Amino acid sequence: MRKTTLMTIFLMGCSSFPAKTVIEQHNSNRHLTMPAVNGEGEVHFSLTTESPRKISLNKQYYWYEQGYLGNNYGGFQGKLLCDIYKRTNHEGSLIEKGQFKAGLKEGKWIKWNEQGDIISIFNYSEGALEGEFFEKISSGSKHGKYDNGQIKGKICTYNEKDSLVAWEKYRKGKLVKSSADIKVEKKKWFQFKKADTDSLSLD
Repeated sequence: MRKTTLMTIFLMGCSSFPAKTVIEQHNSNRHLTMPAVNGEGEVHFSLTTESPRKISLNKQYYWYEQGYLGNNYGGFQGKLLCDIYKRTNHEGSLIEKGQFKAGLKEGKWIKWNEQGDIISIFNYSEGALEGEFFEKISSGSKHGKYDNGQIKGKICTYNEKDSLVAWEKYRKGKLVKSSADIKVEKKKWFQFKKADTDSLSLD
């Protein structure tokens, strides 16, 4: 059976930080509380005592050791994060929520702003971005899809009225075409036709 240690950690949202740790024993579980530098927000997460059978060099592992919450590609220190992860602000409202499995992000991850509005939704499978995503931007939002960590198909940008204003098409993570290219092509075609018309002789 997998053993987990439930922890509550105060932090500023950084991935690695030094601080004094207060440890309390309750029913043989270690509960840790770490004050943040500015005292704002909390992070709640669990740790697993198990190690993955294989470490992938291209995957990002999240871990905790001696007052540090960190992450590395292709390796880790201390114990890996597992199960539900939550970050809240000083008022207790959710800022971020997701899940870890053996130190890797798994399933749906959601972020909120201070007003409680959703600003992003990403999906993960064994640490890699997978499936549909949504992300708020300054002038609207972006919607698209990932396949094994790479952008796939069309990424659509909408304005604040949810009208499509731009798109990009990707293949194997590489941009192959965009709405901007179409506009350039149309502009070049128009300029070509105008030049061709201007060269016509009236004689």
